Amino acid sequence: MKKTEIIKGTSLRFSDPNCSATIQFSEGENKEPQLVMTAYSGGIIPDHWYWGDLAIDLEGLKIPTNKTPILEDHSTSMKIGFATKWSKEDNQLSVAAATFVDSPESLKFRELSGQGFPYEASIYARPSKIQRLAEDEVATVNGFEMKGPGTIWRKCTLKEASVCTFGYDSNTRSAAMADEGAEDIQVETESNNNPPEEETKGMKKEQFKKEHEGEYNAIVDEVTTAVTTQVTTDVTAAFADEKKTLETKLAEAVEANTKLTDENTASEKRLLKLEQADQARALSDLKATASNTFSAKFKEAGLPERLFAKIQRLVDHEQFIADGVLDMVKFNEAIDAELAEWAPEDADSVQGFSTGRPPADDDKTNGESDAAATRMLSHLGQTAK
Repeated sequence: MKKTEIIKGTSLRFSDPNCSATIQFSEGENKEPQLVMTAYSGGIIPDHWYWGDLAIDLEGLKIPTNKTPILEDHSTSMKIGFATKWSKEDNQLSVAAATFVDSPESLKFRELSGQGFPYEASIYARPSKIQRLAEDEVATVNGFEMKGPGTIWRKCTLKEASVCTFGYDSNTRSAAMADEGAEDIQVETESNNNPPEEETKGMKKEQFKKEHEGEYNAIVDEVTTAVTTQVTTDVTAAFADEKKTLETKLAEAVEANTKLTDENTASEKRLLKLEQADQARALSDLKATASNTFSAKFKEAGLPERLFAKIQRLVDHEQFIADGVLDMVKFNEAIDAELAEWAPEDADSVQGFSTGRPPADDDKTNGESDAAATRMLSHLGQTAK
């Protein structure tokens, strides 16, 4: 059964108490130091804080590259060198060939190891297939029989090996508290005696429900109430936030609409004023045109200047305006008609009053003069006596 386990990286680093790291010098004039490291003895690593008793099947151990990092205390910032060849002889994992790098840690390791300092060895690997051994269950690994409980890594990949002052602390749970990130590891698990995890959970739940029905129902009710309350709280909070957002948007829309309405009102007022101004100019232009026309006609009629204003009032040009246009034809006709009433019939004589009696043989002429005088007095609002 394949599954993914999320564990701290410290559970993948461990020391075999039977392993060590040191150097030995080659024979000859150069006497180059050579790394001698047994990374894993092939036996049981006892009482690991995560795996329990642990064994690594060397047949399933994969070394992906021809240069495996050799570090100090599994720190990538402290480089010792790299292994170029590994050996699995006698069911042990050992460095067969390695190259040192010229780092301060590497130089110090060679110096202290040459002086006899006892370094231990530790490895870091990632499993892909494991076997869980139940109590008293027995399995064969690396040529010996391992008795459960315990764990066998049937397949894994070697990532690096380290030299350590005291070995990596893999036998105590303090390693689990190390501040290192968790790793997702997908593994294939083999187990002969233990039922699948989901089946075990189901059996436990059904058994508990059967034997403690009241407590089971109480727990279900409590969990249901808690979930419902939480969901209600979350939905209410989400709705409140959404409501607040909508109210804010509505207020902004109302403000924008009010501003737009005010702007439209102001624009309408400005437009109305412009229309009024245009209409006033048009009326003024029509009045000026009418006045100029009347003035020209009055001048041609040769009437006294004192009669200008009186006669002009009698011919109202506004009566001849339709759709903002002055009907010049009818206006001119009205002016001519009115001026004709004021013009003397005998252009060579001045009509008016006489203080003497008219000659007896000129009654017709005197009658016409009287008629003209009566008409003029009528225009002035007077009557003849």
